[in-house]
Order: sequence, then C-alpha cells, then structure tokens
Amino acid sequence: MVRSSASFEDRRLTIRWPSGRDLRLQAWPFPSAWTRANPWDDWMPAQPAIGMMTIVTEASYANPGVRSTYRRLLATLPREPREALRPYPCYAWNLLRLVFRQPSALELVADAPVLAFAIANASRVGYVRDDEATARAPTMVHKKRAEMLQWLSLPCTKSAVRIFAKVTATAATVAALRGLRRLLKSNDDDVLKLLRHQSTINAEVLALLMNPELRRGVTPRFLEELGEIRSSGAYIVERINYTLRDYPIVYEGRRPPRLRSLEQFRALSADIGRRMIERRLAEAGPFRDLLPSSVNELPAGETWDTMVAPNPDDWHSAVGNAPTSSRTQRFFPKPPLPGNANIVPLTSVSALFDESVRQRNCVNGYVSRVRAGQTYIYRVLRPERCTLSIVPDNRGWALGELYRSCNRLPSPRTTAAVRQWLRAANTWTRAAAVGS
Repeated sequence: MVRSSASFEDRRLTIRWPSGRDLRLQAWPFPSAWTRANPWDDWMPAQPAIGMMTIVTEASYANPGVRSTYRRLLATLPREPREALRPYPCYAWNLLRLVFRQPSALELVADAPVLAFAIANASRVGYVRDDEATARAPTMVHKKRAEMLQWLSLPCTKSAVRIFAKVTATAATVAALRGLRRLLKSNDDDVLKLLRHQSTINAEVLALLMNPELRRGVTPRFLEELGEIRSSGAYIVERINYTLRDYPIVYEGRRPPRLRSLEQFRALSADIGRRMIERRLAEAGPFRDLLPSSVNELPAGETWDTMVAPNPDDWHSAVGNAPTSSRTQRFFPKPPLPGNANIVPLTSVSALFDESVRQRNCVNGYVSRVRAGQTYIYRVLRPERCTLSIVPDNRGWALGELYRSCNRLPSPRTTAAVRQWLRAANTWTRAAAVGS
C-alpha cells in the first residue's frame, strides 16, 4: 500500500501524502505548521488536526525510515512539554504554541488538561474569533477557572469548574467538548449528578453519558470503573451499545439488565457473542458443513485451519480463480481500501466465519452488510491481533469497530496505528480515483 513519506530538515518535519498534499511542522522553538495542496503551491499557515499522540506513535512504530524523522522532530522539544502534551489526540500544535508563548500554561495542562486544550483551541471550542483567540489565550491561563469557561462560552459555575478538572487529556477533542457543553446546559439533574460524582471523565465515560439510552443502562459504579480504564477512544461504548441491542435477540425478548461492573459487562458481551455465533452458524446455508456445531468444540483431530476454507487474502487471485457460479456466493466485493502486511481484508464468507471463531466475536453476522457495501472487515495482525470494521462516510471510509478477541479493547498504540493506516489508505484511494 502506498503510504505517506516524511523528511526532516532545518528542524522541520515534512509529511507528504500520495495525493500531493503536504504538511510541515516545526516543534520548538516557535511551534508552527504549514500546509499546501500541491508541491508547486506556496506554503500556507495551518492549524493541523494532528495530535501529539500520533507523532509519538509514528516515532515508535512506523517503519524505520519514517520513524527516525518523527523522532528527530520530537528531539527538538524540551522534555517537559513533550511529556505533558503526549496524550492529546488532536490539535496539539495549537496547545504547543500556547505553551511556548506562555510556559506557565503547563501548570494548567497538568491540573485541567481539557481546559488548557479548550483555551488553545478557543476558536473551535467556543465562540471566539481567531484573532481574539490568538491574542488573549496566553493571558487567559492566569485567570480564574470560571473566567476561562465564561470566555469560552461554557457553563462557568463552581460545579462546572470541578467537572472540567476531571476530564482527561485523551478526551480532549473538539467534539467531546461540545458534547460536554450540551450535557452541562441540559439541566438534566441525573446527568449533572453523575458528572459531579464521577472521579475521572475519560473519552469512554463522556461518550456513554452523551447517549441517553446507554446512560440509562448503566449504574454509577459501572461509570466509575469505566473512568479508571486506560483510555483508547470510545470503542467500548459501541460494544456496550451492541451488547444491549443484541440481548433481546439472544434471550428471547427479555430486557437487558443494567450494567453494574466491567466484569459483568465482559461476561455478558462474551456470552452474547457466542450465542450470536451459534445463531449465525444455523443460518450459514451452504457453509454450515464447513463449521462445527459449537464454537467451543472441534471434532477430534481437526483444527480451524482444516475445518474452514482457505482465506484468500489476495482478492484478485481468489476471485479470478473461483468458478463463475460461486463468486457471488463465496466472495465479497473488492475491498474499498487496500490492506498491507499488518491489516488484511477478509474477502470471503469463509474468512469471515474463521475470524469470528478465532476472535470470539459476532463478525460472521456481517455478511449481508459487507455485500451491501455498508461495512468491510479486516484482520489486524500487528501491533495486536484485532478485528477491524470500517464504514463509509462522506470523506471515504471511517473506523467502525476495533476489538481484540472476546471484544476486548485494543491498546492506544494499536488504535493509533489503525487510524494512521486508515488516513493513508483513504488518501491513496482518492488519489488513485482522480488519476484514473
């Protein structure tokens, strides 16, 4: 797969995408960013959405050539701001500019990371003009917290100040802050009580609270445990949604119980996953003979490698060699995004069943959705073994779900690696479409 390239010169990192779009970053001193749509265009000042989390991930896990360029950029940063801004998933350069112009902003980053992010990105989070945001942000870090929130057009009560102090840096995104604003202004006593009593508010807790239906399905104890996990985005909330949605299906119309602990949720999710697999096995049609009757047992002497048809990772050769009469039935449409050595598209029904059993999930129920173009499934091999689904959006294909076996959360490293592949693959696909 064609990926972005990177070079480092004169203390600046230049990232080049296959589409021709370039991004140039200078970290320290004078944090700056520029972009251009084509190599022959002039560089224009930019406020890139890239997060420090992405930079650190590339410096650790990209291929050796790319890895060294990102490491050289990080080496220009003093240790304190580099470590303080490391968890931020987006718009880190605006925050880096603020820290450079006002070093005491690091104290705010430590005490209220999401509030520091909001001030650095005031024109995106609040109703503040770009010029006012640039001019006043360095002085705002010395104001009282309530004054900061008022400037950002956010609720500025004492309760709101305490709530914002509990939001983690990994939840510091523009969308999350706008969602938190809506929750605080909703005057919903139940929601405000949950926010006030929550010890830590990470991306998962915030995403769950913003969904009224899911919010009613969990207890405060569950939220407290959820806030203690290592944040990796809001994927666990999607899994909670699927678990509560599928519960009436596998338990004959019964209402799902309220989730009281992560342990209860994991057990319930795994049980529903197994039951959904068995349900789908009964609907496997001509493929039911390829699979055993139970996902927990195999006939003597058999393995999944012998029980399941070979996985055709190469779509072109697999479909090209298949009999015409079986292509539509056995194989899926061509993958919308090209895979690589670590992220492999599942191009056949048998491969999907294989993945479902190996990973103990219900992805085998996605056959009709894949054929309809509503999703596509990929096998992730590294950094961790995961199952990935992507879904179409107005910019190409977006991340749908990403889980390890038994629907366990992936590490931030794996999530970042998949997101980077997704961005590069979308860019390459758009460029290929224009070129053709």
